[in-house]
Amino acid sequence: GAGHGLLLTVLAGEGELRLAGTRFPLAPGALAWLPARTPHALRAGARGLTYTTAHRHRPPAPADLGDPACLLAHVCPHCDHLTPDGARFCPHCGHPLWETTPGAGAG
Repeated sequence: GAGHGLLLTVLAGEGELRLAGTRFPLAPGALAWLPARTPHALRAGARGLTYTTAHRHRPPAPADLGDPACLLAHVCPHCDHLTPDGARFCPHCGHPLWETTPGAGAG
């Protein structure tokens, strides 16, 4: 992202770093800091080039998880406060959260 860049450390071998048309020789122990989005190229020499880089990873794009859960079943019909799962009465106003009908389910 903006404000972050790339840290390059040469471990073995030889080569060059190209920045804006300028070539910089690379050898073991070389360290380079490239600001974010800096166009660059690396080229290994005859002995090859072993290097490491450190940079900040971008967070993964949020997955499309569909619509958010509906909280309507957790809203007190009397005072409109959210209530916890499984509550029988609103902790704010004490109103029953669902009506019970005597004999419901008997039949």
